[in-house]
Amino acid sequence: MHQEKIKWLSFYFISLLFVFFAFACNDKSNPENEKTTGTDIENESDVEVLNEIVNREYIGTINENLKIKMELKFSGEDVSGTYRYEGKKEDLTVNGQFINDILTLNEYDSKGNITGSFEGNLTVHIQIVGTWSNPQNTKNFNFVLEEVTNDLPEGKNISGAYSKGDGDIDILYIGDDMVKFQGLAFWNNSVTGGCNTGEIAGIEKMVKNEIHYSTGPDEYDCVLTIKITENGLAVTEEKIGTCGGMNVTFNGDYEKVSDEITSWDTYNWMNIY
Repeated sequence: MHQEKIKWLSFYFISLLFVFFAFACNDKSNPENEKTTGTDIENESDVEVLNEIVNREYIGTINENLKIKMELKFSGEDVSGTYRYEGKKEDLTVNGQFINDILTLNEYDSKGNITGSFEGNLTVHIQIVGTWSNPQNTKNFNFVLEEVTNDLPEGKNISGAYSKGDGDIDILYIGDDMVKFQGLAFWNNSVTGGCNTGEIAGIEKMVKNEIHYSTGPDEYDCVLTIKITENGLAVTEEKIGTCGGMNVTFNGDYEKVSDEITSWDTYNWMNIY
């Protein structure tokens, strides 16, 4: 009798185990109970990227002589923002799209009327270059927008304004060892009260912490090297007197005076654009 009771209990226990495992396997195979897969996580990440909102600031010109400042918000392919002409108090609203490196924007006045449109391409130098048109398409002017940024990769904190008293140089690091720079040097004539000046501007690739600038191969063209040093800049002209008026030189050591660049405003930029 005792042995039969043990056999019965054993049979009952084994049966319970069978039911338990059958239920567990069935529950695991149910899609509703599965954990999030790697694919699901990647898809969620893609959605976050598409919905990421990026704010960018640009300065530039329309028709080479109308200076503007533009602030844009990129959200996926949609773009919105404002811009203002230098010396004007009213902001114009812009809305459009940025697809495959092509920016298209309509501009609106305070009453919601379309007053113009932009269409341009993003270049490798963080520029947007294209054409501004009025609503009737009877006026078409070239425009150039340059992104203003001081967000630099680690070790690239060279952006800013440099000075040596009778000369100033601005440098903006724009990625991949490329820099945008401009400079103004001057000499004051104490006798006549006049002033001679010289200007440089360009976009170049740094080579071993040096920026090489040249206006041409001729003997009297301006050729100089801007070297990034621990304390600022060291500039060497190949031939003194070729980078500006009489007694003007960029030669010398420059001290960094600011991390911010207030504007890009040299005559040379007209030739570059």
